Order: sequence, then structure tokens, then C-alpha cells
Amino acid sequence: MNNPRLEDFLTRTVEMGEVLALYLGYSGILLRCHNFSIAFDIANLIESRVLERLKRLDLLLYTHNHYDHYHLETAMKVFESLTPIIVAEEKVYEDLSLYIPSGNLLRARPDTTTKIRNITITTIAGRHVGPINLYLLEIGELKIFHGGDSGYVDISRYSADIAILPTGAPSPTASPEDALKMALDLKPKILIAVHGNREQMEKFKKMIEDNIPKAIVFTPRRGDIIEFRI
Repeated sequence: MNNPRLEDFLTRTVEMGEVLALYLGYSGILLRCHNFSIAFDIANLIESRVLERLKRLDLLLYTHNHYDHYHLETAMKVFESLTPIIVAEEKVYEDLSLYIPSGNLLRARPDTTTKIRNITITTIAGRHVGPINLYLLEIGELKIFHGGDSGYVDISRYSADIAILPTGAPSPTASPEDALKMALDLKPKILIAVHGNREQMEKFKKMIEDNIPKAIVFTPRRGDIIEFRI
């Protein structure tokens, strides 16, 4: 594959408490943790070489149907290769329901909680141009939040260990300031900045360092691999 780090990401056995993440671009991210592999908002960003070598994918979640988050042909290709359960916002669900068996497709309505493959999924209504879902996943004691490219909504009743937060461009609603507000609500140990330009991501990192100094912040570029322990 000519990329030893990517090969390691795809094939390594992930130990208890270890998390590996591959940043795909925009808010697309692939996470591997103990016993689970999960992807968010992959749009058309997942490379064929990754898909060919990825051994499993338990969940594929879509926050909404915009081009930088959802792509039908890619979703179909991933499903045919790995048969994950797909968790989808209403419009994405309607699109996919023509092709994906109902047993593998979940319509994720805001303000609902469901359990799939021992993962508890809470769906939260975000703020964007049109409907958008935010997701809080609980895998054992590990909590992972994904904010799509939403602007701030009150999520102070929730908490997360890992927060994947949008910082701006090309979203008209996301910003470093709104991402900071979500981080202050969630109080995560690990933050991954997504969906923003370099200046916005670095601004967010500085704001977290000033306001939540104990948190670890990653500002990845597309294709970067992140690894950490919880």
C-alpha cells in the first residue's frame, strides 16, 4: 500500500482502551476501538485501497444528506463489501431504503435512543441548513460524540470521552466558537477538530487549550491517522 501507517491502522489488533482514527476529510472519520469499527459521514471520501483492506465495519452513520457527508454510490459500495448497520438521517434513510435491506438500515429520528450490536446510539437534532443529526455513541463505558457540521445546540445534559467537532468551512453554521461551546457542554478528554480550514481548526485548538487545558486536541489533515488511549 506504500503507506505503513495506513497498513498498520487497517490491520492492527486494537487493544482495550486504545482508539485509532483515520480522518477522511470534511466530517468523515473512521474509528477503530476494541471490538468495534465505526464510520461517520464518509461521503465519497473513503479510498478503494482502504475499503479493500478494511476487515469489518459495524456501524456507518450519516448526519445528513449534503454532498460532503453522504454519497449514495459510496454507501452502496461500502455496504456490499462490509454489510454494516447504516444509521441515517431521514432524507438519507429515504434514499437508501430503496437499496438497503430494512434489517441493515435504521431511520435515526432526533431525541431517540436505540441499541445496535451492543452500541447505544442517541440521536440529537443539530442546527444547520436543513435537518441534521448529531450522534452520541456509548460502547461499554466509552462515549463518542459526532457533531456533523452543525452549529451550537445545547447538549449540556450529555457527556463524552471523545468529541468530533466541526470548526467551520464550508459549513455555514459551524465555527470554532460553536465547537468550543459544544466541548464545554460535553467535557471530553479527547477532541478531534473536523470540517474546517486550517486556520479554524488551529483557532479551535487554542480555545480548547485556554478553556479545557486538560483535554487533548487533534487537528488532522485529510488522510491523517490519530491514535490515543482512553
